[in-house]
This record gives sequence, structure tokens and C-alpha cells, in this order.
Amino acid sequence: MLRDRILFLIEGIREIRATGALFPTSRWASKILISPIVQNSGSRALRILEIGPGTGAVTVHILKHMGPQDTLHLCEMNSRFIKTLKSRFARNVDFKRNEDRISFFNCPIQDLPHDCGQFDLIVCAIPFNNLSVPIVQQVFSRIASLSHQGTEMTYYEYMWLRSLGTIFTTDEHRRRAKELDRFFKQLFNRHLSQKSIEYRNLSPVYIYQLSGLHEFVPQVVLPPPATSEEPTLCNVL
Repeated sequence: MLRDRILFLIEGIREIRATGALFPTSRWASKILISPIVQNSGSRALRILEIGPGTGAVTVHILKHMGPQDTLHLCEMNSRFIKTLKSRFARNVDFKRNEDRISFFNCPIQDLPHDCGQFDLIVCAIPFNNLSVPIVQQVFSRIASLSHQGTEMTYYEYMWLRSLGTIFTTDEHRRRAKELDRFFKQLFNRHLSQKSIEYRNLSPVYIYQLSGLHEFVPQVVLPPPATSEEPTLCNVL
């Protein structure tokens, strides 16, 4: 456990833009993020997608509450985190119980294979406040394609982070923070179904539950995806 926290801290310092945090999600915040699984109580098979599981702070709670027919896709772009996840859960009883229904994908969510289908619950840890609006819209457009009418999505952000970003930073960061603030206000107007606050996280967080994302429409024209000589691949592990 301590080793996971140290790795998360190292990766947070090394790639703060992608990780968005220096410490894993607390167990209290994790329990709110996975509350739709608990509420389901195994009444129907759930297809669950976790985006950005990191070292597995939320994953361990998902595994504990998975029903016998639930499936879990873990999408993590950091290969070191993927390695840690597999090592951490190698002897985990809940992982072993569900192992044949768990898949690992080492890639950004935008590159998740399209044959993965749609999900009932999407648990997300992407640090949206570190991204530009066009990239955030690309992410939500992909999430929309992974959603059906009954899909729920949960994610969190640190309290006041977006508001502070419009004050104590450079002109460029203030502009981006204001654009993000406008984007999320419009998103919440259409898709927010529940908002919680968890003060017991190391840094207090807002936790959001969204629905109807299958109808998400980008607010501006999305830029074309970056091109390179080699196609972007998603490693299925």
C-alpha cells in the first residue's frame, strides 16, 4: 500500500498534467464514486468502465462490490500504473473472483477499441482541469459513444480548483480555466444528476454523477486528431 502511494506521488510529480493529483483517491470518495454498483446490489449484470484507475484506489472498491456477472474494463494510459495494478491485485481475493471478467487497456480513452461496446457505469479520474476544452470534448465524445440511455458516469474534481485557475495564474491559464468553466456549466445543465462533496479526501473533492451522455453534443467544432507516421495503438493486456 505504501509502495503504491509512493509510486503515485512519483508519477504525479513526473506527469502532473496527465495524473492530475499527487495522492490516490480516499476510500470515502471512492465509495461515492462506485455507489451505483452498490445500489445495483447484483440485481442486473453491469458493464463497468474505469478510466484512469492509477494504482487502484477506486478499483479495489469496484472489485469488492462486483456481482457474479459484472464485467470491468480498466483503461489506463500510464504503463507503470498498469504494471502496478496487475501486481497489486495478483493475490487480491476479489480480483481472483472476477478475474475472467476483467480486461486491461493501456491507452487514452480516445483510443479504447470500438468493439468494447457500451457500458452501464463509467468511473472516471481524468484531470479535466489540466486539459484544453477541445481535448475535454474529445474525451466526452468518446464517452458518449461508450454510453447508452441508462449509462451513468461518476467523476471528481478538487474543490475550487477551476475557480482558482481563473485568478492565481497566467493569462493563458486564466483563459483556459474560463473556457473550461463555461463548458462544464453547460454540461451540468444537461447531464448533472447528482453532486456530492467529500471533505475527508486529502484535498476535498466534488463528486459528480452524470447521465444522458449518449446525447452529448460538442459545443464547438473539434480539431482533427493528431496524425503521425505510426498509428496510435491501444495495448490490450
